[in-house]
Amino acid sequence: MPTRLLCILAALTPLSISCVDDVIDSEIEDALDDNATVADRACQAFVGENGEKITAAADTSGAIPAVTNGPKLYAVTLPGDSPPREGVLQFTPTSSADYLILVQGGVPYALQSASGSPITAAEGGVECSDGDVPDGYTYTFEAGTPYNLTFGPTSAGSADRPFKLVIALDPMVAEP
Repeated sequence: MPTRLLCILAALTPLSISCVDDVIDSEIEDALDDNATVADRACQAFVGENGEKITAAADTSGAIPAVTNGPKLYAVTLPGDSPPREGVLQFTPTSSADYLILVQGGVPYALQSASGSPITAAEGGVECSDGDVPDGYTYTFEAGTPYNLTFGPTSAGSADRPFKLVIALDPMVAEP
């Protein structure tokens, strides 16, 4: 039974149950078995509706908001009142492994090490079966090393129109 329906039913009963947290995560787990690929998990997360809201930093000169392993859906807002907008988020992997990154179509992005060295995709695009999900790219990251995801310039990412981002760890790698 879909989690949202359970939440509605729980809301109609005298029990006090919190269904807001982890709705997307539980739907992902319910929909996929242990043999699901990283692409399956990332694509499923991407079609979620309520990503965690995060606002990117304007540049790397100060504190940079961080994103985590996933699969987790983010709704990214870029700084600036009018396009073109640009921003940066930071990702520090917990495992040395391949990660799949999906960014909403039309939003340009680049990856760099914290020192500014460009990071290129380890593998070609990964296709999702849902037509609304962009192709993703696999990157190999080292545990504990911070990486910057720089977005833009783009017209997307306004406060009223955030764009979607998913970073997914290869499920065959055990989390520390």
